[in-house]
Amino acid sequence: MHMRVQESTAVYLADYVKVYSKSDAFALLFKEGMSLVEEVAAYLDGQGKRASKTLERSVAAAYAAESMRMTTRLMNVAAWLLLVRSKRDDDFTEVQFQTSRRSLRLHESSRDKPDRAGLPKIMCELLEKSDSIVARVRHIDRIMSTSGVLSAYAPEPGLSDARGLQARIAEAFCRG
Repeated sequence: MHMRVQESTAVYLADYVKVYSKSDAFALLFKEGMSLVEEVAAYLDGQGKRASKTLERSVAAAYAAESMRMTTRLMNVAAWLLLVRSKRDDDFTEVQFQTSRRSLRLHESSRDKPDRAGLPKIMCELLEKSDSIVARVRHIDRIMSTSGVLSAYAPEPGLSDARGLQARIAEAFCRG
């Protein structure tokens, strides 16, 4: 019984990735994410570089750390967006997709809340935008995870949704 649930869960999650990746919501997220990557790169290479030279030493160090952190996180977001799009276009098998998806460092975060005091206003705005898009991508990625929210609701072949859920609940309590 457990194997059938896992197989149907994997199929259901694969279907979710396909459906989501073809949605307007994904198209919008892709556009926003890639635009933000370009916006941040342009800022850091231009106005941000000039602004950083005028900062006090401690603020300049925070600026450098935050810009590296933001760039790393946005590169992971861009890789995730491209990966999902590639899966949509059938460039990856489900195993390749899940392996590549898990290798990204989307869910790593610093335990320290960075001090953004003294950073240029535009930098703070970009950091907030990047925090927001990273949070959205992390949420969707958790759903796509085989241990994600949807795995509990995957329909089992041959059973109604209610019967399938009852079977999974019974199985969970029997494993004890």
